[in-house]
Amino acid sequence: MPHAVIVCAYTGNAAVLLRGRTVHNALGMQARTTKKGNSDNHSPSLKRFVQSATVFVIDEVSMIALDFLHKIDTQLRALRDSEQPF
Repeated sequence: MPHAVIVCAYTGNAAVLLRGRTVHNALGMQARTTKKGNSDNHSPSLKRFVQSATVFVIDEVSMIALDFLHKIDTQLRALRDSEQPF
């Protein structure tokens, strides 16, 4: 059975070179929190997309700050309806 792989990068330039997406786009995350608070996307189609993945590749992960890695983990848990780390 083939693995569904999400390929993304922290920067747009790296995402283009990978023919992937930015982390923000792949996970439906806003680039910045608005004054109204966090408005991350939890749409049904995004949930299905993330739940179908068995592998999540982030290029340039060393450029990502610890607090943003935590936000990625929180978003993946929400999209996968799971409390387990992705």
